[in-house]
Amino acid sequence: MGTVETLRRKVEVLREHRAAVGRPVEAIEFTLGVKLTIRDTEAEAVRVWEEAMAHNRTPIADVANDVTFLNGSPEQIAERLRPYVELGFRTIISEQPAPYDVETLERFVGEVKPLLERG
Repeated sequence: MGTVETLRRKVEVLREHRAAVGRPVEAIEFTLGVKLTIRDTEAEAVRVWEEAMAHNRTPIADVANDVTFLNGSPEQIAERLRPYVELGFRTIISEQPAPYDVETLERFVGEVKPLLERG
C-alpha cells in the first residue's frame, strides 16, 4: 500500500536485494492493497464511501489523507491503478468495509480489470 512514488522506491530496493541473492524478479508476485469504491461518477463513489465510513463510525478526518482509498468511475480507478500495474503489480486486492460493497467488487472485476488488461 502506498503512493506510486513510495512503491517505486520499494520495488527498486527489492530488485537490489533480489540481485544480491540471485532470485529473478519475475518469481516475485507484487500485490497491491487498496480500498475502492466504484460508481458511475466520482461524486457518487465519494457519497457511497462517506456512508460506509459513517456506518463504521470512522470519522472522515481520520481517513481523508489515506492514499489507499480510491473513489471514482471504472475509468478513473483504472487510470489511478495503471501506474502500479506498470511497476509490475499484477494482483490488486481491495479491502472493503462492512457491509461489503458488492457493486464495487463486481465493477472492479467486470469493468476495471479489463481496462487494465488492455493497457
